[in-house]
Amino acid sequence: MNGKLIVILFSVMFGCSSIKSEKNLISQNPEGNLSPLEVMTALTKFHYVNGGDFEFKIFPITKSYILSELNQLNRIRGLDEKEKENFIKSREDQYTKNATCAFFEMSSINTNAEESLQNWNITIASNLGGIYPVRFPASSVRTFSNLFRGLRGTKEKWTSYGIGCSRVKVPIENGFTIILKRLDDKGTHSPQSKVTWGK
Repeated sequence: MNGKLIVILFSVMFGCSSIKSEKNLISQNPEGNLSPLEVMTALTKFHYVNGGDFEFKIFPITKSYILSELNQLNRIRGLDEKEKENFIKSREDQYTKNATCAFFEMSSINTNAEESLQNWNITIASNLGGIYPVRFPASSVRTFSNLFRGLRGTKEKWTSYGIGCSRVKVPIENGFTIILKRLDDKGTHSPQSKVTWGK
């Protein structure tokens, strides 16, 4: 009896982890009522550039996330089929139909001036080939600072966040990489790094 129970528990655990796996959430739309938080947790990556001077939080907006939003909204409001279709169409037109979008948040402490996402050249590289620039409309980026008390006294911490999108839809189903390159004052690239999904 105990042996059967263990088998059942492992089946449930691995079944759930399969549904929520990173590769599954970018390559298909898994069945089940996943919450937006569950999808976001599975797909969000934290990444440090230039020895920790810059911290990035990146969350790709996928069809699975849109469906999780729909699941949550449907539980709250009880949508009819037409309302569900309109919701999905609106979100897809905004984030996935003709572009690939992601939420970016960047924080920096060890800098002497304002630090914004606009200071970075960000691209998406598909595992199928091709590199696609990410654009941030000026109105979509929010940048602010606050004082941070560290081991060496008080410093200014800059935070910048926004949703950036490629100009065309990127084939990300087989995995992709976001490339982060910081622009210096002369417009040349200095610190750079890569963050990968689906491998």
